[in-house]
Amino acid sequence: MLSEFKNPVRLWDKNYHLNLSRLLKVFYFEIRRILRGISYIAEIDVTCKCNLTCKHCFYFKNPDNIPDKELSPEQWDVELTKIYNAGIRRLCLVGGEPSLRPDVLKLANSKFPYIDICSNGLIKIPEEINHRIFISVDGIDAYNKQYRGKEIFKKITENYYNDKRVVVLMTLNNLNYKDIGAVAEYAISNKFPSLVFSLFTPMNKGEELYFDDTSRKNIINAIIEAKKKYPGLIKMNKFALNWYASRDHKNKCYWRDKVKHYNSLMQERNACLNMDCANCGYFSGSNIAPLNSLY
Repeated sequence: MLSEFKNPVRLWDKNYHLNLSRLLKVFYFEIRRILRGISYIAEIDVTCKCNLTCKHCFYFKNPDNIPDKELSPEQWDVELTKIYNAGIRRLCLVGGEPSLRPDVLKLANSKFPYIDICSNGLIKIPEEINHRIFISVDGIDAYNKQYRGKEIFKKITENYYNDKRVVVLMTLNNLNYKDIGAVAEYAISNKFPSLVFSLFTPMNKGEELYFDDTSRKNIINAIIEAKKKYPGLIKMNKFALNWYASRDHKNKCYWRDKVKHYNSLMQERNACLNMDCANCGYFSGSNIAPLNSLY
């Protein structure tokens, strides 16, 4: 059995009550950031490749921002050491699909105390990497097949059944939010401890999954009702829901402005690439929303 992960930037306990110990650790990092101008969180594209073809993936909708080559393990070792020495302590490892580069994940694990990994769950991340793994789903498997290119539930179950590292991350839109209950039951049946939500964030209003303010309200209300039914499973607090409800974060966003963002060559890039900050539903922004008060 995997030991309990530790991540001081996760401010909330299993019931999403404020965790004082974690809060004090974040406060220390924030004081250092404010006084010394040192960021302590970095988002990194581990790879520019993926084993799915999700229609709504903002990463591959930005081909001009995707490098055509990748770093060697030796180069990754140098770059990760460099940002650690510059003050980074927490990583959010994304892609592409991070599980395609287990060598990079193992290097990061050997250097950084606090890591979140975003994966589609089709390749198992080694158990030695004992940090939170956000597994992305979009709904029931019929919907996953339509928008992700294949059914994924069976493979996720094979790889991660009863894996306490897993946080199921469902991206909601006007077509799939009524499947929250089905995804919650899937998480429970696989003994996954947590379910959270992002909202589809468009690049422009012409996208197929774009939804208006009325639909946004309906989606948020569906999350609230689901949390009542699954209070121990759904880890969405009022800060995150308020972030989604207010939606327009063009002027102030801790995730965008105070976190370092790197592509798969470790070159700095824009946060969220070209997604529309006026219609934000990005989980990382909502999850870190309490830190906006320390902006």
